[in-house]
Amino acid sequence: MRNAPFHDFLNNIQKRIDKLRDEFVKKGEQPFIVQPEKYPTWISKENFEKTLNSKLKPTQYRMLVSKLNEIWLQPNVDLEMDFLRPLLRPAMLKEAVIVKKEPDEWGRIYSVGRRKASVAKVWLAKGTGEFLVNGKTLSEFFPTIPLREEVMRPLLITQRILNYNVWTLCQGGGFSG
Repeated sequence: MRNAPFHDFLNNIQKRIDKLRDEFVKKGEQPFIVQPEKYPTWISKENFEKTLNSKLKPTQYRMLVSKLNEIWLQPNVDLEMDFLRPLLRPAMLKEAVIVKKEPDEWGRIYSVGRRKASVAKVWLAKGTGEFLVNGKTLSEFFPTIPLREEVMRPLLITQRILNYNVWTLCQGGGFSG
């Protein structure tokens, strides 16, 4: 038996994806996708069932999430945020809280990150782009280039890689976390 609300909703998402891609074609540009750091967290299967007023099989829910992730990858996804916002879990809608930290007497800014049993203490100061992790250079501590790039990504994106020195003390987690 065909689940009409599910198929209608899936077709609606596909039409929105096609519309976003057509926007680029109209401008004479090639459509492309943006690879996000992390995909959003969509509402649960149960909440989708309430939204569609129809039962979903687990495979149907996965298809919906896959299509929503596909629309999320479009560079002009902001044009569809009114449609997507109700489908995001509430935690995804919270605005990021930016805490401005003041440098200490040596001009360093300190922060700590924790996950499970791992702890990373980080100091950032104006400098020449030196990275030290547990007293070792980045290339000594991280064996692969992708891991090094991931560590440097925030400073690379903001084009400040040569403006700051970073010192980190890590415990637990291994090379990649």
